[in-house]
Amino acid sequence: MKIKTTSLVLLMVETIMFKVFVLAITLYAAAAQAEEPVRYVGPDKTSNSSYADGYHDGQMRPAIGTQNHQILRANRTHPEWSDGLGWTYNHAPMLAYANRQFYCQYLANPTGEHVPPGVTLLTRSQDGEHWTRPEVLFPIYALAKDADSFEYTVMHQRMGFYLAPNGRFLTMAFYCVNDGNGIGRVVREIYGDDSLGPVYFIRVNDNWNGQVHYARYTESPDAGFVEACQSAVYYLKDFKALPSEPLILDAQDFKHHVDRFNTMEDEPVVNAIPNARAWSWMQANVPLFECSDKDLEEIYYYRWWTYRKHIKDTPDGRVLTEFITPVNHAGPYNTISCALGHHLNEGRWLQDQGLLNEYVLFWLRGRHGGPQSHLHKFSSWLPSALYSRYLVNHDASFLKDLLPDLVKDYEQWETERQLPNGLFWQYDVKDGMEESISGGRRAKNIRPTINSYMIANAQAITAIANMAGQPDLAQTYRQKAETLKGLMLKTLWDAEAQFFKVQFENGQLSDAREAIGYIPWMFNLPEDRHAPAWQQILDPKGFAAPYGLTTAEQRHPKFRTHGTGTCEWDGAVWPFATSQTLMALANVLKFSDQSFVSKQDYFNALLTYARAQHKNGRPYIGEYQDEQTGVWLKGDNPRSRAYNHSTFCDLIISGLIGLCAQSDDTIIIDPLIPANTWDWFALDRIPYHGQSLTILWDRTGEKYLKGKGFSVFVNGQLAAHCPALDKIKGSVNR
Repeated sequence: MKIKTTSLVLLMVETIMFKVFVLAITLYAAAAQAEEPVRYVGPDKTSNSSYADGYHDGQMRPAIGTQNHQILRANRTHPEWSDGLGWTYNHAPMLAYANRQFYCQYLANPTGEHVPPGVTLLTRSQDGEHWTRPEVLFPIYALAKDADSFEYTVMHQRMGFYLAPNGRFLTMAFYCVNDGNGIGRVVREIYGDDSLGPVYFIRVNDNWNGQVHYARYTESPDAGFVEACQSAVYYLKDFKALPSEPLILDAQDFKHHVDRFNTMEDEPVVNAIPNARAWSWMQANVPLFECSDKDLEEIYYYRWWTYRKHIKDTPDGRVLTEFITPVNHAGPYNTISCALGHHLNEGRWLQDQGLLNEYVLFWLRGRHGGPQSHLHKFSSWLPSALYSRYLVNHDASFLKDLLPDLVKDYEQWETERQLPNGLFWQYDVKDGMEESISGGRRAKNIRPTINSYMIANAQAITAIANMAGQPDLAQTYRQKAETLKGLMLKTLWDAEAQFFKVQFENGQLSDAREAIGYIPWMFNLPEDRHAPAWQQILDPKGFAAPYGLTTAEQRHPKFRTHGTGTCEWDGAVWPFATSQTLMALANVLKFSDQSFVSKQDYFNALLTYARAQHKNGRPYIGEYQDEQTGVWLKGDNPRSRAYNHSTFCDLIISGLIGLCAQSDDTIIIDPLIPANTWDWFALDRIPYHGQSLTILWDRTGEKYLKGKGFSVFVNGQLAAHCPALDKIKGSVNR
């Protein structure tokens, strides 16, 4: 029988005297098909990890045809009958198949997970049924407290094995102490003859100042081992690798926001993270934000709370949904590509970037190894958003690996939507902007949307190709971007109206200014001569309205003439468009030489956006709303609840606070908060280039006790400072 695939099951048996953990492996008999032989397609099940009432089998029935083989039974009385230790807390098994055999590593402690000492053990099997006696893989790590005493550490891990691109097979684990401080992650190689290489630290935590018993992997004389470790670094999510405690803010001070949000609904739909676990997820993942405007602060946490609702576990990895309830035009798992760029822009600030890795791979490789069939159902700035994400997390390996997929995606768009004149056309509905003044569901117009996206995507591919050492490919896409940019700026700019517009199939420009005319600034494409267009966001006959920026100019005779309730883009306020326009406005203020708009205009528009996200006196984000009354135009339609179709937190972090992510080790903070507006604010525990940033403003120095002025800290160490709330520059290397 040939082994096709495996899964690991951890069974726990509790007794009054002690706990016995049984490690078991489930083997699936092979078939010739390429797909996995077993997939669960039944209703959602709850796996509660509470020791009191947990369901460690996920409440699922055993799969028919499987076999369970016990690897280890702990025995305190006769250690020689088990692993030789006699310890009874054996947990966190990790399974791998390499060198024509199975490997299982697991953690062991005397009686409990946090009862030191802790070690990692390894056992092997040729057939999955007969296993070798476990051997210690990573031994006891003792720390001298003084001349006469010492303390033991415990172990954790989230990634037990790694098969590097160069073929080296690594195993890893993590040492830490019980006060919550992590020491670092250790690594060693498993050779083909079953022998083990020496132990090294693949990373020592930035906040660890204690004893380090092993050398860094970079000191190994084996160049292949060093190369393998370097590739593994990109995939590691260390326990306590960054300071989990913020420098300034106490996470518990913001829990009341989530407590309130949880009381606002009956939670009709539960995906991967229920409301009951919303705060624990946010506490572990989102940057903490505090300011004197409590409405703005509340919506910041509300939007992370709603973003979390859309994380969905699937057999193809975690994905993000747009609608909270199923909709007919969605693909597998209720996924829709329309707001994919927004999802990535917002989520790039989370600690857990594995979520977005899985989500991106679902879209690009989740259908028989290729892209999802509904990826091009909507226009997208996917490559550009991925590169913007890279500027935050600096995961070059993941991005370079996607380069062939992104090139194929771009070529597919060229085949589907590029005209002989070099520009791209799109239906307004395929931009996610149906019932517009300038477009139509069947009108093949040249629009600022898709053309701006394609320029930005070509620019992103150029940068990624350079990173990947492919200069010819980079030059090809640089030329594509420059050519298309020149065509768009020339063709879609209405010099008389001073605005970018839609061009109809007959070659005429639309007579309507629409919010999509600001999209070119999302990617810094226009020139300074185009800046007069921004006067329209301040004009009540243009886009300025009590409840936000309209999607079409209000002076136009067809403004709001398409009815209500069918997703009209003829003038109503759409958070999707507001996010794009505010992102574009931030770029104008930071990178253009103009005098038409100011920081105060951005600040006011962002506050209006925050205040508009309410319904019946409670925080709410829906599809679109009346510009004069703020009424959400889908009413009480359940699908509009917690609509995941826009950004807000990214506008706070990269726009208002002004963290301008860079490709090098530079930190640039260019805030858009007007002078004399706030006396203090703090944005804490921001993941950036593998480090943790804290940005704070304290006019008097009495709020945060870190001195007067504007400061940025890297892992708790001051990296840059300015007495005024003005642009500052520092380095992640301090």
